[in-house]
Amino acid sequence: MQLSKLAFLLPLVATVLAAAVPAENSGVSMATEDLNILDKRACKSNGCSCARGTSAGIYCGRCSAVKSFGRGGKSNDAYQCNSNGDCFS
Repeated sequence: MQLSKLAFLLPLVATVLAAAVPAENSGVSMATEDLNILDKRACKSNGCSCARGTSAGIYCGRCSAVKSFGRGGKSNDAYQCNSNGDCFS
């Protein structure tokens, strides 16, 4: 590669990389709370069930954590599971 091409590409690559990495306080936030401590909500179960011992969280119907979809549930729905096997869709 010629040196002149390298001199042109380096600032371009540096600019692209700088734009791709957000500054520390740029307004971008990530969820850092522990998912094992979910807020209580007024959810009603549709009869779906999850595997006991599953970490609390939201799982897709195709995930192995979801054992049954319940009334009206489908494999492409999202299910909120807790470690007791309880489920809400």
